[in-house]
Amino acid sequence: MLTMEESIVIHRPRKEVYEYAVAPDRQPEWLGNLIEYEAERDGPPEVGDRNRAVARMAGRSFTSTQEITEAVPGEKLAFRSDDGPFEYRFEWRFEDDGDGTRLTIHGEGPGFAGWFGRLSDPLVVKLFSRDMRSNLENLKALLEDV
Repeated sequence: MLTMEESIVIHRPRKEVYEYAVAPDRQPEWLGNLIEYEAERDGPPEVGDRNRAVARMAGRSFTSTQEITEAVPGEKLAFRSDDGPFEYRFEWRFEDDGDGTRLTIHGEGPGFAGWFGRLSDPLVVKLFSRDMRSNLENLKALLEDV
């Protein structure tokens, strides 16, 4: 199992950061590898909601269906995808941190087996972690420059 986690402090109220980050029309603005995002909902995310995402990674586009597995307004959003080229799980945690909000993104996915996995898994973790860090910095810039 590959595990990645990155966090950042955004100097905005937690409710504001959460609402912006989970809004379907806002996600392509701050998630740099997200090309398209379609949600089945108009309001806040709820457990069982399904979303269609088209993302670009390593120069290739892929489509996945995400299912929301946990939604606690202002605190947490968790989702998974079991289709597409690979399975993944993500959890976004929002916590008060001084005068701002700490957003932590935790991601998991299966690694590759055998000798190939021993060689490639560390690179995959590094690439995904770099993307997660970049996405968090994008969100911070968007919300703090308001």
